[in-house]
Amino acid sequence: MLEKLKMEKLWEMFRSHDIDRNGFINEQELRYSMTRDGGKVTDEEVRMIIKAADVDSDGRISHNEFAKFIETDNIEKVSMFGKFATDVTLSWDEKKEMIQWFRLLDVNQNGFITAADYQKYILTNYGKKVTDEDAHNFIKAFDVDCDGQVSYDEFVKLTR
Repeated sequence: MLEKLKMEKLWEMFRSHDIDRNGFINEQELRYSMTRDGGKVTDEEVRMIIKAADVDSDGRISHNEFAKFIETDNIEKVSMFGKFATDVTLSWDEKKEMIQWFRLLDVNQNGFITAADYQKYILTNYGKKVTDEDAHNFIKAFDVDCDGQVSYDEFVKLTR
């Protein structure tokens, strides 16, 4: 029973990316499905994901390749393509809610949450001033890649 539910979930996730329902996910479909709800992905990231999952090198991902890629226990691959893994493991409602929360905190709408965004959000919504140190500590708690800002993927991974 558990295995059947797992397979159904994989099919559901696969179909959410297989836009034209031909049984394969190509670059255009992957890019669209990853950005349709406001996510950001570069062409290079899409190509890297396709390349990593495309075992037979035909330029597209079949259901079997998709299942193997999602179920991988290779930590390097999962972290390298966290954007894809994050996207496909959230339910539709969870994804919408995460995007809404991220957009609220991304005050300047540049695709990242910065210390200044956090300070402005708290001041605007709660009338409280946050010190620079507290704002930077908040960002550090979510900033996995240590670039001084929080991406959508970092936000999702640490708030789930």
